[in-house]
Amino acid sequence: MTPLFRHHNKRVRRPSISPAPLVFTLAVLLVPHFAAAQSKPAAQSPAKPMTDAQKDAAALKADEARIAAKKAAEKKAAEAKALAAQEAREHRYSPALAKEDVSVAKFYRNKAKYDAAISRFRSATNHDPRWPVPYELLGEVYEKKNDPGHAIAAYREYLKLAPHAHNAKDIEKRIEKLSNDQKRRAASER
Repeated sequence: MTPLFRHHNKRVRRPSISPAPLVFTLAVLLVPHFAAAQSKPAAQSPAKPMTDAQKDAAALKADEARIAAKKAAEKKAAEAKALAAQEAREHRYSPALAKEDVSVAKFYRNKAKYDAAISRFRSATNHDPRWPVPYELLGEVYEKKNDPGHAIAAYREYLKLAPHAHNAKDIEKRIEKLSNDQKRRAASER
């Protein structure tokens, strides 16, 4: 007797299917191919020496491949140069954009998103490289991120642009402290 199952809330008899016909069909279809593949040894033809014409054709093909690779490399270099020129145009001198970048970077710094702040401070230095404020703030962020090497470099750039700033002595003290800490770390790691 065939089992019952529900189909849309109706009891329906499921027809019984025996797996035997399926197995027989698979055996009939696959066994001859499998047996034929097993019985045939792989035929290997002896390697024939290349003729001069074949050698010339192979050399020509290799030369064409080298030329194509060289053209592709030149095209890639030209694209990279164009991209660099476009980026240079985008990062042109713009004090307004630099101020906007500093404002956004301060927001990120206050939210402790130091990588985003660093990115925006760097963008500000690209837009207005003669403005010292982003360098000072960049040094502070690197200091909070515990990266004394970059902090020292940013503070030195700040002092180079604003040697007579109201906080120049404080920045010099920070640089000295960071340098001493860096030296102590290097000595303790040895």
